[in-house]
Amino acid sequence: DEYRLHAIDAPELRQDCKAANGESYPCGRRALEALRKLLSEGELSCRVLETDRYGRSVSVCKLGTKDIADEMVRMGWAVAYRQHGGDYVAAEEDARSQRRGMWQGRFDNPHDWRSARRKAIVQGSMAEEVEPD
Repeated sequence: DEYRLHAIDAPELRQDCKAANGESYPCGRRALEALRKLLSEGELSCRVLETDRYGRSVSVCKLGTKDIADEMVRMGWAVAYRQHGGDYVAAEEDARSQRRGMWQGRFDNPHDWRSARRKAIVQGSMAEEVEPD
């Protein structure tokens, strides 16, 4: 099964961001590494809320009492997906104020990054369809 964490949006696997010094780095890969590290800390339990249009289970997942989505946003490797709820806005504000993760420099919001890729596909400049990772 494929899960999507409720009310957050992380950079896509192929997405790059700009560090504080202006250099590009693979923030999508860093977000995946952070998630993998979190998941290695214990036994995961997920509560499915709904199924999205890609057939993924939209879920709230926890390691004990630790909310995985909150941790990802608080570390700066995901943003609060306000269109799906305000659950993680405070965690995002904390990460932004402390310049953690992607907030250390500049980045395209993952939703905007995907939208730009879809637009390029429609205009014929990209050969593949972009779906979220």
